[in-house]
Amino acid sequence: MHFPRIDATMATCKAHLDATGAHNTEIETYLVGYALTVVCAEYEQHIEALLCKRAERSGDGDVPLFVKNTVDKIVRSPNIGAIAGALGHFGDQCKADFQALITNTPAHGAYDGIVNNRQLLAHMTGHQMTFPNLEKSLQDSNDVFEAICIALNLTAAELASL
Repeated sequence: MHFPRIDATMATCKAHLDATGAHNTEIETYLVGYALTVVCAEYEQHIEALLCKRAERSGDGDVPLFVKNTVDKIVRSPNIGAIAGALGHFGDQCKADFQALITNTPAHGAYDGIVNNRQLLAHMTGHQMTFPNLEKSLQDSNDVFEAICIALNLTAAELASL
């Protein structure tokens, strides 16, 4: 999956860290905190969009609206368990397919690490992630979105319209 806003945020943070030599400083901590917030917001929106895209198949215009309104309330800082739970509303097989692809993989750890660190930041205890850790976690977590698409059986045409 491609996330232009995340890419732009990471590029800006990296350029600042490199230009100022602020790696391993409090400035890096603040920039990573900001980036975590952007990443999680983008991830939440993308998960919502994927779930709504799947609901559009119903052919009933009210179903996608219902899913959008419902998903907006249940997909907040969704860790892997919460994503599996949301997918379970599309059927047990959908949830099982996702779990088979992601549970206990590097993507699982990377994705939950991002979400958990953003939650630590939000609850005033501070995050534990460095900029290089975040860069690696972003790469590794992409498999989560591929697994969601596979579990929902989304087609290339459906994904292209997002």
